[in-house]
Amino acid sequence: MGNQLAEKVAAALKEKRSGERVLTDAQEVQSSLTASTMQPDRIRIEAESPIERNAIAFAKEAADQFVIMNTEFKRAQDRKAREYLEEQLERTQEGLAQISDQIMEFQNRTGVYTDDAGAASAVEAMNRYQAARADALAELAAVEAQLQLAESMLSRAK
Repeated sequence: MGNQLAEKVAAALKEKRSGERVLTDAQEVQSSLTASTMQPDRIRIEAESPIERNAIAFAKEAADQFVIMNTEFKRAQDRKAREYLEEQLERTQEGLAQISDQIMEFQNRTGVYTDDAGAASAVEAMNRYQAARADALAELAAVEAQLQLAESMLSRAK
């Protein structure tokens, strides 16, 4: 078993306040324990000691500490994954903000709008222009018709 686990087992056994308290060190715990994996997700922990009570305490505490260490490891992995995802989200948001700024700069420079509000504004301006153009063409046609009538009247009068 790993030295870190053995140290945790020895420390935990020294801190016990009940009848399970065992004064030991990490080296004794490590030399007493063996572990083997069992399919699919189990571990078998065995302990040997001249004192049966110590062997039982070593095996039980090793299992408890292993669960604690495994949980801490998973939490650390989850925290790192969350930090990575938050960093990626921040980078993506920064990239989107830069793109948004570039779009606004382009729109201001060219007067071409691509978003819904800008497109609606551009369509409205185009409709006003076309209506004004149609009014101007109608007025021009009326003036040309009046001019032709006046020219025709003038040529008859001569």
